[in-house]
Amino acid sequence: MKAGVYALTSEIIVDKPVSIYGGFSGKEKRLAGRNWKQRPTTLDGQGTTRCMFLNHEGILINGLIFRSGSMSEGLLKIKRGGAIHAALKAQFTVEDCLFTDNRTPANSGGAIFMTEASGVVRNCEFSNNTAGSGGAIYAEMSTLNVVNSIFAGNIADGGTTTSGGGAIFNKGSTVVITNCNFLQNHADSGFGGAVHSFYNPTSEITNSILWGNTAKVSPQIHDTPNQKATSVAYTDVDQDGFGGINGNIRQDPLLVDIALKDFRLQPGSPCIDAGKQDVLGLPELDFNGAPRVKGKSVDIGALEFEN
Repeated sequence: MKAGVYALTSEIIVDKPVSIYGGFSGKEKRLAGRNWKQRPTTLDGQGTTRCMFLNHEGILINGLIFRSGSMSEGLLKIKRGGAIHAALKAQFTVEDCLFTDNRTPANSGGAIFMTEASGVVRNCEFSNNTAGSGGAIYAEMSTLNVVNSIFAGNIADGGTTTSGGGAIFNKGSTVVITNCNFLQNHADSGFGGAVHSFYNPTSEITNSILWGNTAKVSPQIHDTPNQKATSVAYTDVDQDGFGGINGNIRQDPLLVDIALKDFRLQPGSPCIDAGKQDVLGLPELDFNGAPRVKGKSVDIGALEFEN
């Protein structure tokens, strides 16, 4: 897609295997010639419409900005997912994308909602998205891998007895999170400021930072009682019960400036060389495209320390 702002009045329906790339000027002769950061391609839902509905296998979305998508009317399952709704049996990869200011008031998945689908989210940023549960992502009976991604300032504001997941809500899904940052996400009337797992889920978090998130119950991670607990390893998590176990730590990660979205590690950060290098799915590059392992081991978080 050519760079520019596309003001949507209806959602884009993707119902065949296709690769959608943003960042083109229109003069490129090769895919490598585009630059989505310098030439942003923005899908703007204008606060009234969802941006995309995914309804097929083999969908790749790369280098787009999803902004101000919203679904507040219609049947319950259809109005979920402010930016993207992945339907039954959909299979997708979303990489190098920004999701910001997307909303599903009182419903699920401020940015992405998926049900009985399979997805990979890689090198993406989710900021200021809002939903009743799953401020950024709501995964229902699905499989989801999230790698090298940043979740900051997302909100789950639902008031039901199961609401929560300021960033991610896992309902009966398998969700694997590797080398991600969860910062200042909130579920202040619910459970799990960063991640809430519910209804017999499987959740795994490795090499990640969960810091400054808040919730009524469990500021970072919440597991429904008497169900499988979230597996957390080599992660910096600001919550009782994790530090000192499975390589986890509970120390200020010393990021440069969260308010200015500078999520790099400062010198002396306890996250430097503190990750697990032989983890399945470890990315070769970090969020900024730098080599993933620079020191004795991989760093915790979405970005490797730059000396």
